[in-house]
Amino acid sequence: SQLTEAQRIAFVHETNVAMKRSVAVMSSSVTARARARIDALQQLEDRMADLEGARADVLLIAPSELTELCDQDKPSPLLVVVAASISVLFDVKPAWPSVRAFMLKPTFLPEVVKLKVDDATHRSVDVARKLISSNKEVATMRGNHNYPQAIRFLARWVTAFTNAFLCEAEAEEEEMQFLQEGGAEGA
Repeated sequence: SQLTEAQRIAFVHETNVAMKRSVAVMSSSVTARARARIDALQQLEDRMADLEGARADVLLIAPSELTELCDQDKPSPLLVVVAASISVLFDVKPAWPSVRAFMLKPTFLPEVVKLKVDDATHRSVDVARKLISSNKEVATMRGNHNYPQAIRFLARWVTAFTNAFLCEAEAEEEEMQFLQEGGAEGA
């Protein structure tokens, strides 16, 4: 069929407008995904910085402090929860006798500091988080000097470690979505 010049111009214009709308929708989707990716990476960077600070704190714990805490006839419930939450990250049974033996090893503090987020499993992090969240004192103890320094520093470390682990998992998921949606070409 023969289109008049005016009809062809109108058709080209309408097609062009429709394409621009389509590109704008795709572009805003890619832009939103790119922003989400950047946010996830920034959060991961923040969590990893928190973890590095917590590692530095752990290095300040004297082995004698651990010995003193572990040799109490009746350890504080807070110590038991914090120590158990750390032990599960190392595949140590979270029962106090096992946790105590693990904490008294000369390699305990160096092992805690060296543990990489990639070395943990989702299961162990979930268990550690459940143990910590079951004790309200852990959440409120930061900066509270009524607790022994070793407990405060270990609680900070396990909280920072589990937060970094979860944040890394979220950043990896965000990256996968970004790439699946064509973010690599659009960004």
